[in-house]
Amino acid sequence: MITEHTEQVRNQIQFFSIDDLVPQDHLLRIIDKAIDWSFIYDLVRDKYSPDNGRPSIDPVTLIKIPLIQYLYGIKSMRQTIKDIEVNVAYRWFLGLELGEKVPHFTTFGKNYTRRFQGTDLFEQIFQHILEECYRFKLVDPTEVFVDATHVKARANNKKMRRRIAKEEALFYAEMLRKDINADRETHGKKPLKDKDDGVKPVFPYKRPMTKAVFFKKYEYVYDEYNDCYICPNDQILKYSTTNRDGYKEYKSCGHICEKCDFLSQCTASKNHVKVVTRHVWEEYMEACEDIRHTRGMKDLYSHRKETIERIFGTAKENHGFRYTQMYGKARMKMKVALTYSAMNLKKLAKIKNEWGLQPA
Repeated sequence: MITEHTEQVRNQIQFFSIDDLVPQDHLLRIIDKAIDWSFIYDLVRDKYSPDNGRPSIDPVTLIKIPLIQYLYGIKSMRQTIKDIEVNVAYRWFLGLELGEKVPHFTTFGKNYTRRFQGTDLFEQIFQHILEECYRFKLVDPTEVFVDATHVKARANNKKMRRRIAKEEALFYAEMLRKDINADRETHGKKPLKDKDDGVKPVFPYKRPMTKAVFFKKYEYVYDEYNDCYICPNDQILKYSTTNRDGYKEYKSCGHICEKCDFLSQCTASKNHVKVVTRHVWEEYMEACEDIRHTRGMKDLYSHRKETIERIFGTAKENHGFRYTQMYGKARMKMKVALTYSAMNLKKLAKIKNEWGLQPA
């Protein structure tokens, strides 16, 4: 017999608690129990007036809204608010009643501009959650894997990309310029116009890009004392200049090289001059190369794909980190901090719930 009672159920009036509608094993319930959210009040207290103005939205609720967005990889704040309106678990997590009006999707952005912009609030939130992970021994700082990933920007591919890339490179360029000019002064050149902290870096091996018929760069021996290179035929390549890209150029004598039996394996230049370049930071790369050959480092590097690369993949696939709708570096830093706060919080909550962990 067919049962038809959809309309009857929709119109029924019932008495219930919103807490009864959220399953005990729901992710947001586990997350809410994993951390004391009152720490946020201490971080934002000086951003609010103690006795003036209209009552504000609870700061914890305000911060939890973007956390929901990044936890579930929702594409925008507008869509996040729409989902909160109809999702009981989201309302429960935010402390909103079923009939209570959800904040407008611009609310968080306005509060960011008026209260949080220019502060390190989101870094502090990330740090607090990370410290909780430390307390429960979920972080091992003895080995740190570093990587980078590309996030598609909300920008014009032909215009904004070049401008942003240029701005992001300024810090590196300034450091490089200082080292280039210092090196040029050491060699009696005019400057161009316009510290080891104990961490052992492990870089992957990259095959030389030299053509098969030519000598490899490592076959030219660098004499650190005399600041020159010695070719496979025991001839000297003297320092010539330091170019704008930060490379020192060492050149051979063309008159000697044109009579050399190894010329065809050395250079194809018309003047028979061989040029070997050495970056002003080359000594750091050589130190990294020496470390790469020490025992255990090859196996250590192999763990990189199991850690940082996997984390980036999870962030992109499940937490909306493949692209950004944010403008500017500051807002992007906020997105990064909240995204990885959400990921760390989810991991912390699940492990605490499964193992019943207590602080160390």
